[in-house]
Formats: sequence, C-alpha cells, structure tokens
Amino acid sequence: MPGGEASTFFNLLREVFVTMKLAAFLAVFFVFVNLSEQIPKLINCPPNYTMTESMKNGCGTMECVGPGEMRGVGCGTYRCADGKQIGYKQKDNSKVYPECCGGPICAD
Repeated sequence: MPGGEASTFFNLLREVFVTMKLAAFLAVFFVFVNLSEQIPKLINCPPNYTMTESMKNGCGTMECVGPGEMRGVGCGTYRCADGKQIGYKQKDNSKVYPECCGGPICAD
C-alpha cells in the first residue's frame, strides 16, 4: 500500500474500533438499566400484570406460576435466642430480595 492508502486504512480501522467500544459500552449500560428495572419483583409474569403500591414498597418476590396463579415470598420474622441479639439490620427496599430484608442480628 502506498502511504496515503495505509493512512486511510488505519484511520478507518481506528473508527471501527471506536465504534465497537461505544457499542460494547452501550450494551453493558443497557444490561444494567434492564437489571435495575427488574428489581420490582414480578417474575415470569405477563406484561399486563402490574404491582400494587404495597408490592413496590415491599421486600420480596412474586412469581407467576400458571394462569391466574402467583407464588409470593417475603421476609420472615424471627427472634434471636435470649441474650444473643447483637444488632439490628434495617429493611432496605433499594436492594433485591433477600438482601432487602431487615431483622435482628444474632450471635452464633
């Protein structure tokens, strides 16, 4: 290749790599956006199913398991044995189930 053609080729190659990097970044970005949108906990449900306010503000999951049939799981309640509670974890609805659950922290 004469000098001018090589320069054009490398400029084109550089543009292709920049475009590929941008496409990869956007793909990763949209995966994270999609995952963050899935935190409100409807699993395998048709698009016309919507969450109630209590579901939006709760910690748990709802799974559609059949026509008109749903299965729900939420945070349980528990207590530590006498004298074993060493702290308390606050409920955090910004996290996914079960990390969003709160409750007493018990010593082993």
